[in-house]
Amino acid sequence: MSGGVSVIDGSRDARWAAFTEAHPDATLYHTPHWQAVVRDTYGYEPLAFVVRDADGAVRSGIPVFLVRSCLTGRRLVALAFSDYCDPLLGRADDLDPLLERMRAEAARRRATLEIRVRDGAWLGARPDFAAEARYLNHVIDLTPGRDAVRRGLSRNVRYNIRRSERTALDARAAGQEADMRAFFDLYVGTRREHGLPPQPYAFFRNLWRRIGTQQGLRLFLACVGDRPVAGSLGVVYKTTFYALYAASRRDALRLRPNHLLYWHEVRLALDTGLTRYDLGRTAAGNAGLRQFKQAWGAAERPITHGYWPPGGRRVGINRGGGAGSWVRAVVRRTPRPVLRWAGARLYRHIG
Repeated sequence: MSGGVSVIDGSRDARWAAFTEAHPDATLYHTPHWQAVVRDTYGYEPLAFVVRDADGAVRSGIPVFLVRSCLTGRRLVALAFSDYCDPLLGRADDLDPLLERMRAEAARRRATLEIRVRDGAWLGARPDFAAEARYLNHVIDLTPGRDAVRRGLSRNVRYNIRRSERTALDARAAGQEADMRAFFDLYVGTRREHGLPPQPYAFFRNLWRRIGTQQGLRLFLACVGDRPVAGSLGVVYKTTFYALYAASRRDALRLRPNHLLYWHEVRLALDTGLTRYDLGRTAAGNAGLRQFKQAWGAAERPITHGYWPPGGRRVGINRGGGAGSWVRAVVRRTPRPVLRWAGARLYRHIG
């Protein structure tokens, strides 16, 4: 214990579940369900650093995974396989003790520490962390209502939505795990086109089993007849729709299935009273994807990564030039079974 801070298992402890359910700033990535998905897929150790009230209830906290890798070393990551995970504070003066205990735990375990936050001004001002804003979060504000949201779409997006609605495409809600397998097949193909390995199927299976449609999982397939040509996967948590993954067949893009599915999700979010449609994380240098998300009326918000010690290891898949270019070229020519095998063994080292 340091400054009233203790460590619990955020994926299993009922106190953490009650805390995230009650805290107004809690996101999908703070929840026990999300942590269980990552834990079960990659075998990481879940640690939630918390400050508790006199009655034992959690007042402030932040979840972390310990990543142990022979390739990338030991790292405490808040939070692995999550776009962002800001500290949840009941009192502002709980932040310093939380960070102090996290640094002490990282030092004890001979690990580095990484924090990913949306409200990163405080992190950039701290001399004990190196802060980098390499990513952006894109969110569509749904509070103005459907007509205003539609007016916020670019002319090109509105045209492509109308075009998709005039085709033979049919958007269907998934009802069984076999639909997740169909989505995964599309996802592997899309990742291959982008020159990137896929996450293992175990991750998507665990999303289905740990979260599932009863806990907010939303999986839609765009089909021509009985043939899936595109899919979208998201989760509803509190008042936000988190658009996590999208995939499509290259030979079906002329039908604009991605526009059909995105608009289907946005309408669902509007019709069920949600206030935010979160399009996730985008690399700041990915101009094409940023433009696509902004064309849907999404506002940009920086995601700051903080590293301790300041010279600590940075880990991720290279999306830039140099070695990354030839790696992507090789991946695009790799058979799918080999690519799935490689992804299942690679991602556990990244977090």
